[in-house]
Amino acid sequence: MTKKTRFIIAIDIGTTRCKTALFKSSGELVAYASSSSNITFSPDGKVEADADAQWWKPIVKNIKEIFKNKKSALKNLAGIGISCTNALVFIDNNGKPLVPAVMQFDKRTTDLVNSYSKRLNPEELFEITLNRLTVGSSALPTILWFKENARSIYKKTAKFLYPTGYINFKLTGNPSIDISRTGTTLMYDTKGKNWSKELLNYFELDEDKLPPVYNSTDVIGTVNAKASKETGIPEGVPVIAGSMDTFSAVIGLGAEKPNDTVLIPGTVARLCKIISGRGLLKDPFINFEYGKKRFLSIACMDGMGTSYKWYAETFNKKELLQREKNIKKKSAKKETEEAIPPCSDGLIYLPYITGERSPIWDPYAHGVIFGLSPNCKSKNIYQSIIEGCAFAVKMNIEIMSDEAGLKTKSLIVPETGFGSYPEWMQIFADVTGCEIQTLTTNDPECTGTAALTAEGTGAIKDRTSFVKKNIKKGTNYRPDKNRNMAYNSFYILYKKIYDDLRSDFRILNEIRKNLK
Repeated sequence: MTKKTRFIIAIDIGTTRCKTALFKSSGELVAYASSSSNITFSPDGKVEADADAQWWKPIVKNIKEIFKNKKSALKNLAGIGISCTNALVFIDNNGKPLVPAVMQFDKRTTDLVNSYSKRLNPEELFEITLNRLTVGSSALPTILWFKENARSIYKKTAKFLYPTGYINFKLTGNPSIDISRTGTTLMYDTKGKNWSKELLNYFELDEDKLPPVYNSTDVIGTVNAKASKETGIPEGVPVIAGSMDTFSAVIGLGAEKPNDTVLIPGTVARLCKIISGRGLLKDPFINFEYGKKRFLSIACMDGMGTSYKWYAETFNKKELLQREKNIKKKSAKKETEEAIPPCSDGLIYLPYITGERSPIWDPYAHGVIFGLSPNCKSKNIYQSIIEGCAFAVKMNIEIMSDEAGLKTKSLIVPETGFGSYPEWMQIFADVTGCEIQTLTTNDPECTGTAALTAEGTGAIKDRTSFVKKNIKKGTNYRPDKNRNMAYNSFYILYKKIYDDLRSDFRILNEIRKNLK
C-alpha cells in the first residue's frame, strides 16, 4: 500500500521579507513565495514594524500563492512551523497589537539600560539567563521602558509575544514562546527551565503577561476557524512552537556537531557556533540551548546589510550590480589576483552604521571611513565595506572561539545573499584566516523550520535526512596567506580606531540630543 504524501508549511519572518515554503515530508521543496516587509526608523531611535501589515498580511498572501496550483496538498498538511526575527509585540485581551512591534535595532532603551547596568551584577544575570542586558535585542529593557514611560500600554498588555508567537496566536488563539526565543527575553531561568521569579520580582513585572514556554517542536495548538477563513488552511492543522530564525537556519544548513560554526551574512550578519559546555559561553553573545547538552552561541552584527544598502544608494547601484555579475563569472583565484590591495593600503571602514551588537554592544557607535585620500575611488570604498564587515566577524570569532579554546578553522555559509558573492566570501576568508564552505540551499530558515515541523508533528523520525535533501556543497574559499598577513596588521588598527572613538560617539550623541 502506497504511503500518503504529507506536506509541511514553513514560514520565516525576516527583518525585510516574509517567506513561505511548502515541503513534502520527504524533504522535497514543492512551492515557495516571498513578500517584502518594511520597518520604520525614527529620528528618536525608535525602530518599529506594523505586525499585521508587515507580517500577517504578507504571510496570508504567500500562503495563497503557494497553494494556487497545489490545492490538493491542503488536504494532507502535517503541520505549520514559523521562525522569526527579533521583535516584541504587545497584544491586548482581544489579541490586537497595542503599539507597533519594537524591532531589535530600536534604541529607545539606551538610557534605561545604562542606568540598570550600574545597579545589576552582570555575572549573576548571566548565570540565570546566559545572556546580558542589551539595548534592542533584549525584551526585558523594552518592557521596562513601557512600564516606566507608557504605563497605560503596559497595563493593557495581556501578553508579550515575539513574531512567531504572534502569528501562532493568529493561527491558533494560543499564546506561546519557543525555547530558543527565551534567550532574548532576559527573563528566563535557564537552569530552572521557567520564567525567573527572582528577576520578575526584582523588576516588579507580571508573570501572567509572559506566554507559556515550549520546545521548538512542541505542538501549541491547531488552526482555528477564523485563521482558516483568512488563509484557506483547513481547521485543525497542527502548529508547532517554532523558533528563532537563526536557530532554524543553523539546522537548515546541517550544523549539528559541537564546534560547527555557521556564518549567515544577511541584513543582520550572524556568526553561530555550537558549544558543548555551559561554562564555555561568553556574554557578548546570545546564548540558548540547542538540543541535549549543547548550546548555540550567536554573534549578531547589525551593519552588514545596512552598509551595503547605504553604498548602493549613495554611489552607482547599476554599476555595483554589474560588478557583482562580472565577478561571479570569475574564479576565486582569478579574483584574488586582480583584487585591490588589502584595505587599499590604508582605508578602513567601521560597519557600525546603526550602532552595533556583538561584540561591542554599543548603541552610540557609528559607521566610520578612516584613511580617505584623493586616490580613493568608489571601488575602494566598496571593498573597505566588505573588509570592515569581515573584521567584525573576525573580532567575534576571536572572543567566541579562541578565548574559549575552541579554534575556528572553517565557516559554513549559505550560498544566499552575500554568501553568493565571490568577492565577499574571498575577502572574508582572507581576513578571518578561515576556510569558507558555501552550501547551496533553497532557504536555510524555511528548511530548518520545515524539518522541526515535520519532526514535531510526527511526519518524520529524524530531521537529518530531511535537511540533507535541501543542501549541497557550493564553492570552497581558502584564505590567501599573504593577504591574511596584511589584514592582520590592519585589524589591529581597526580595533584601535573604535577604542579611540568610543567616547567621541557618546559626545556626538549628547550634542545631537541637545540640538533637538
